[in-house]
Amino acid sequence: MSPNQSLPRRGFLTGVASAGAAVALGLPPAEGISGELVRGGSGIQLDRVTVQDFAEHLGTSFQIEHLPGRYLEAELIKATSASRRHTRRNSTRDPFSLTLHVAQREAMPQNTYRVWHPVLGQLDLFLVPIGRPTAGTRLQAVFT
Repeated sequence: MSPNQSLPRRGFLTGVASAGAAVALGLPPAEGISGELVRGGSGIQLDRVTVQDFAEHLGTSFQIEHLPGRYLEAELIKATSASRRHTRRNSTRDPFSLTLHVAQREAMPQNTYRVWHPVLGQLDLFLVPIGRPTAGTRLQAVFT
């Protein structure tokens, strides 16, 4: 964004809020807001993100707001491309899924959770618990 362009009020407020949340969590603010990923005011635009955008962050930590003010650390353990036959006709990307592992065994119903990553920024992801690992909780997000 050039110095002469204006940022919409909502984008500004959302960006400030996510930066403040990152500081409150002890996380660095999202790096490279104007980097290669397509970004909105608070992080990447989920309708344009691809599996490659997440694959480079395998093994890194994400913070999931489990309950208001309560955060769980999760590790991205899989970023998997899905078959092209599952692609919507007007889709701008191939479908993919993400699998996150939370070390604590928490009851987490399928829901939309606010998720933070030090590089990707703030994401609102619909997460579904999958499988029954011997330790912790596994969650999946699907992008179509």
